[in-house]
Amino acid sequence: MSAASKTSPARLPRSKPGTAALFPAHFAGNRVTVPFEAAWNRRDKMMYGGLEVPVLSIEDTSCAKKASGRPKDLPQATELDRIIAKRRQEK
Repeated sequence: MSAASKTSPARLPRSKPGTAALFPAHFAGNRVTVPFEAAWNRRDKMMYGGLEVPVLSIEDTSCAKKASGRPKDLPQATELDRIIAKRRQEK
């Protein structure tokens, strides 16, 4: 069993109130997490198998990918940011 799988969500550190808007992801060990309460409030919904399911918002997904620093995530974060900017222009 890996160390990451031994960490329960209850043990993950929480961000300070008011900081989520500045940087919604924070580090827990070697993982990047988005505080659940903040992510839940910003969640999107998608249809999957005929059911509506909550998913991480595109903004939180982009932020987590950037914070991870993994080479394969950085181009995806750039593409997500392009989509976010396009959506803002269309409003």
